[in-house]
Amino acid sequence: MNDYLLLLPTTLARIAERLDRVSPIPWPFWIGGLFPLYLAALSVVLWFMRGAVWPVRCAYPVTSRKRDCRSVVAGEWRGCRHHNRSVSYWFGHTVNHRIRLGTGHGSR
Repeated sequence: MNDYLLLLPTTLARIAERLDRVSPIPWPFWIGGLFPLYLAALSVVLWFMRGAVWPVRCAYPVTSRKRDCRSVVAGEWRGCRHHNRSVSYWFGHTVNHRIRLGTGHGSR
């Protein structure tokens, strides 16, 4: 761990020297201007991953068994194989698509 703590100031010094050579703008302004853009890009990527590929439980609330669906799906924007289409199953469960997926229902 000590090696990494010693490496950090030398790395920042090298980056500062390069930024000083490239631009007349002081290097703290560069970092201060680029950091919010980096955070915005990171938040968009995490939002997309959570909705499209992150493994979470199906968000369909109260099923015919009087509990939340416990199937795992890839992302909050999808329902499981039982709750992503409008059908009536032979065991009497009907999927109600007026219920919005992804609403907080306390099961996660």
